[in-house]
Amino acid sequence: MRHFAVLEHLSTKDGRTTYLSSQAPDTSGYADSYYYVIGSTTGLCAVSAAVNNVRTSPGSILHTLTEKYGLPVKDESTPWGVIWSADQYTLDEDLESIRVVFSGAEPEVGIMIQANYISAQSCR
Repeated sequence: MRHFAVLEHLSTKDGRTTYLSSQAPDTSGYADSYYYVIGSTTGLCAVSAAVNNVRTSPGSILHTLTEKYGLPVKDESTPWGVIWSADQYTLDEDLESIRVVFSGAEPEVGIMIQANYISAQSCR
């Protein structure tokens, strides 16, 4: 069964269009909002999920990712984040990396999860 999301156009630059949606790419609904980056020739390049407060999130996407891919490593590109990359982990087909960046402070910690596809490097 295919899943669909209602997308709101945010911006277009260099052949990449960014869309916002309150709907997940599947029916999980872990996050408060989702961002989709789609290239006019490359297709889907990245999906980001924003969770405003991990304590009130309906499910633990971090737990799900860790169960599926194993413990992530520290993401050196951000002060407070982790990453699963295809060169260190066996990710789903066409995924290059999954980054999780934390923000805020206890008790209201938010996260941004970004799944980058192989096409993200040449996204147009």
